[in-house]
Amino acid sequence: MSQEFPELGIYTLPGRINDPQRTLEEAPLADKLGIGSIFYR
Repeated sequence: MSQEFPELGIYTLPGRINDPQRTLEEAPLADKLGIGSIFYR
């Protein structure tokens, strides 16, 4: 998919998350929305 918003980025797993599986759910959604970068901690 083309990046509609290459200047935007998101953090996955903000705060204290016990289940890192959420990253696998959030990454495809960010790609679908055209988000340029995904950061995780």
